[in-house]
Amino acid sequence: MTDTQTWRFSATLRAGAVLHPWVTEAAPRAECCDAGRASHLRPGADRMRPPVAGAGPTRARRLHPSNRRVLIVDDDRGIHDDFTAMLLPCPAGASDDLATAFVGREERQDDFLPDFELLHAYSGEQAYRMVRRGRESGRRVAAAFVDIRMPPGMDGVETIRRIRAVDAEVEIVLMTAYTDKPLSAIVGDVGLLHKLLFLRKPLARDEIQQITMSLVEKWNVARELAEKQRQLVSSHRRLATVLGATGDAIAMYDVSERLVFANRWYEELMGAREAELRRMGPQEVAAYVRQRLRKLRLDDAGHGFFIVVGDGAVEQRLFQRSKTAVRDGRRRVIGDLYTYRDVSAAIEAARMKAEVVRLRAELATAGS
Repeated sequence: MTDTQTWRFSATLRAGAVLHPWVTEAAPRAECCDAGRASHLRPGADRMRPPVAGAGPTRARRLHPSNRRVLIVDDDRGIHDDFTAMLLPCPAGASDDLATAFVGREERQDDFLPDFELLHAYSGEQAYRMVRRGRESGRRVAAAFVDIRMPPGMDGVETIRRIRAVDAEVEIVLMTAYTDKPLSAIVGDVGLLHKLLFLRKPLARDEIQQITMSLVEKWNVARELAEKQRQLVSSHRRLATVLGATGDAIAMYDVSERLVFANRWYEELMGAREAELRRMGPQEVAAYVRQRLRKLRLDDAGHGFFIVVGDGAVEQRLFQRSKTAVRDGRRRVIGDLYTYRDVSAAIEAARMKAEVVRLRAELATAGS
């Protein structure tokens, strides 16, 4: 069996993939032994690679990203056939056994691929509609391969602009077989270069497989990081609410003595916003605290007592400071938590109580 026939046979087995319900046109199907149609793969690129010695089974290493939707945008149905052949592994079962009989199990090297869900658009307008509906329904496109020339409708550059207007997170590969538009002009038109790759036809199987896996994984990792960032911001807000309700001035400094967070009472005590304190270096913060607070003494537990100094005058407010080490899940110290509690009222009450006791003693002595 020739290389062309081998690839055509593999493409036919892949033709039974379930298409996305948004696709209105019938999916192109590669015909077995259709040697008459020119392939857009590079010469020799459709050959199935021999296994790497010592690599072992590849199915155990298959990736499982949550979103595996890949959009192919090209007016040439042959390109869609090529992508189907390159990205959709042969189904298991009878077809798999039949493929092995013709090709040989040792030559089948597609088991490492995720189960991509290929979406097919044959014009820029259709691609735009599919991405928009995917965003609205929560079934978003992770990556898109877009041909730059699709007459007579919008070209690839305009398609990308329209797609990014509804979903700027799609990873995009711009494909072309022509050189009539320089890369500098393309880059200037589409923007978001960290989500754009430029690929020239003819296509190579290994390149398409690696690029697709990488971009799909990149999309999913970015979504996971965004979700973790959202959870972190939410947790920080809840923590700020809890710390703000205590009435104590609380702040955490890391091991390098840089501010990590501070509640509103700490900001009030220091006379500075959290953002201002964050911009200060360790020595600058220490000098600022010494200028703002004057240390009086330590009690038996090692807690410091401070009075607030503001505008050159001493405010009649006394604070007790405690310091607690903060540890991570491995019990390693990652910083210190400082708590300043206003004890002015308590000390004043104790002083007044002592004064009352003294007066009572004097009255008792005078009356005896």
